[in-house]
Amino acid sequence: MKKLSLFVVLAMCLFLSGCGKKTLLCSYSSTNSYYGSDNILVKYTFKKNGKVDKYVINEKMVYNKQYLEDNNLTVADQYENAKTYCEQSIPESKNITCKVTKQKDGVTVVINYNLSKMTDEEMASLNVAEYVKSTYDDVKTQYKTQGFTCK
Repeated sequence: MKKLSLFVVLAMCLFLSGCGKKTLLCSYSSTNSYYGSDNILVKYTFKKNGKVDKYVINEKMVYNKQYLEDNNLTVADQYENAKTYCEQSIPESKNITCKVTKQKDGVTVVINYNLSKMTDEEMASLNVAEYVKSTYDDVKTQYKTQGFTCK
C-alpha cells in the first residue's frame, strides 16, 4: 500500500508539473543613451511532440527624459500608443491576450499566444502559422540569429 501511495503522489507531481513539456527562454536587451532601453523576454513552451504550444512576449521599454522632451511625448502618451497597438494589431480572442502596463519611466507590453488552441483564421491574421510547426532548435536558432540570448 505504501508503494502505491508513493506512486500516486509521484504521478500527480509529474502530471501537475507538465512532464514532457520543454521551455525555451530568450532575452534581448538594448540601451541607447538618448532613447532609453528596451528589454525583451520571450518564453516558448513546447508540447511533448516537440511542436510549439504557447509563447509569451514580454517587452519593457524605459524612456529617457530627454528623448520624451525632444519628441514632445510623455510616458502616458507611450502607454496610449501601446494600448492602441494591442487593440488594432492583436485580434480579440481567448487564445491571444495583450496587456499594457505603465510604470513611472516606461511601458511594458505582454502578449500571450496559445498557439495550439488558435483557429486557422487567428494564426493567418497574425502570420504565426509557421510557429506551430517550429521545433525547439528552429526557434532557438532564429532568436540567436537576431541577437537574443537563449536558455
